[in-house]
Amino acid sequence: MMNATYPQLPRIEAMEGDASHQIGAELIDNKTRNVFQYEWKNYNGKSADNGIMYTEEMFECAQLYAEDVGAVMIKTGVFGGQYLLIEEKINIDRIFEGQTGSPDCVLYDFMNGVIYIWDYKFGHEKVEQFENWQCIDYMAGVLERFGIDGLTEQKITVKIRICQPRAYHAGGAIREWSVLASTLRGYHNILEANAAQCMSNDAVAQSGSHCKHCPGRHACDAALTAGIQLYEAASAPMPVELSPQALGLQLTLLKRAQEQINLLVTGYEQQVETSIRRNKLIPGWGQEATHGSLKWSKPISDVIAMANLFDVNISKDAALTPKQAIKAGLDPDVVTRYSHKPRTGMKIVQEIESKTRHTFS
Repeated sequence: MMNATYPQLPRIEAMEGDASHQIGAELIDNKTRNVFQYEWKNYNGKSADNGIMYTEEMFECAQLYAEDVGAVMIKTGVFGGQYLLIEEKINIDRIFEGQTGSPDCVLYDFMNGVIYIWDYKFGHEKVEQFENWQCIDYMAGVLERFGIDGLTEQKITVKIRICQPRAYHAGGAIREWSVLASTLRGYHNILEANAAQCMSNDAVAQSGSHCKHCPGRHACDAALTAGIQLYEAASAPMPVELSPQALGLQLTLLKRAQEQINLLVTGYEQQVETSIRRNKLIPGWGQEATHGSLKWSKPISDVIAMANLFDVNISKDAALTPKQAIKAGLDPDVVTRYSHKPRTGMKIVQEIESKTRHTFS
């Protein structure tokens, strides 16, 4: 209800993730046709369906994800057909009638009774593989899609694989949780019960880590109350020395307060950003452009030729970036004339008090 009441504008981070997902899906599709040599040059200078320009980082991260899928293809001998789903929409009526989802990739090793499901995350926020509710939710539809009944579930192993190249995790960039399909039935019952509660007339708002991705958290009593109460707990005077039990408890409270306050901050930031975009004045806040990494603004052949005039070779196996060219010995002033920082979007900034007073004067 909160999502429907406060629809969220497309975020640049999400759009970049979609662009990288598109590369990943195409690379996996290429592998189904034995097309394994697909390089960055095939995407350089092009944009995704959502209009976002591809970057080499998007390609490299998607390539890691696609290579993991490809390795499982080779291991299982499943290279396509009805047992390989790539960004395919499935029905998840088992949880709630009308619910659908599009898993990044699903591979059913029918001969060995193993279902692999991948969730590729391009963002920096750490996502755990153990009890990953998003994949568990998908699996409710996947099991029905493959016609797996309650008896067969007991012989099926589900391998939930999280691919997250840009988030540090002790388990590495690719992590797996292996669980029996029959074990997931208990999780599906929990999802089904909560979905029914959420869509009923008795639905209640309950704050938690899930608030982070709700565009309505800035107007939610549960989120606001939790944030204020935890903040007051966090700011209360503390004795200098604490017992081990008190120390553990206070750190737990502070961590909870920190998380809840961060959720509120991001919620208000998005609301301020939306208001400013609609030309509404928000006292003390404004917008400024954000820029990406330094990139060449001239054709690379011209840049290489220019560098040669200064006896600096930047061709190598692949043309060096502007920053790498400076490290190689090229004059920074020269690099500046041949490069630029592309604008990537806008961000809100806190304006100083004098500027705010001048705006209102």
